[in-house]
Amino acid sequence: NSFDLDEDFIKEKQTETRQLHKLLDDNVFSDNTSEIDISKVNTKQIEPPISELDKEHQSLFYKVIEKESWDINTIQNYCKNFDLMFDGAMEVINEWAIEITELPLIDIDDLVYIDVEVAKELINDKR
Repeated sequence: NSFDLDEDFIKEKQTETRQLHKLLDDNVFSDNTSEIDISKVNTKQIEPPISELDKEHQSLFYKVIEKESWDINTIQNYCKNFDLMFDGAMEVINEWAIEITELPLIDIDDLVYIDVEVAKELINDKR
């Protein structure tokens, strides 16, 4: 088995790591010590957007983005498995997606449709 490394992705992650290190050096570590001043840490800067959802909605999000369309009953069953109500869960995930991308992730008609481009943007968002 062989695999290809995405050099651009690796370089991007290395750049992000250097930027985060500089941010921490500039804002968190004092000059005389290696101890972290927790009061200076703004965790919102380093947490991914998915962390804004609770565990159940995160699990549902990762499940629904596996396909572009779903039978409504299937998604309702997933919601039950995560102790979520279907309508409320769809609303929470869509409101979260709109807050980040200005577009809904989920459209419900005869099927539940997932906007793949919005899903990609949510996964790759670097707020």
